[in-house]
Amino acid sequence: QKLIESALDGGDEAAWQPELVILYGDLDGPGATARIARAEQWLPEHPEDAGLLLALGRMCFRQRLWGKAQSYLEASLAEQPTRGAHLELARLLDRIGREPEAARHYRAAADAALPA
Repeated sequence: QKLIESALDGGDEAAWQPELVILYGDLDGPGATARIARAEQWLPEHPEDAGLLLALGRMCFRQRLWGKAQSYLEASLAEQPTRGAHLELARLLDRIGREPEAARHYRAAADAALPA
């Protein structure tokens, strides 16, 4: 965690590594709320980074911050519709009892996985 944070805190565009942001969103264990707060500090510099928004959505989902998770996942999809973001949003919508909307995102995730 500390290595990823120090790599991403560089402050310049050259130091920003989207792959590390995704990895950061997958970290588990104690300090989840602090990781969310840290990732939110990166948003002003990278407001349109779909990976950062997806990572925040995943972290908020694990903390059961349903509204925040949904907002971040929808923002990620608006920037770059990916299979992963559709799946995460579908799981969230399933979890909160919105099955018809979840089914739409499951279908979109399946469609995204198909070759063109």
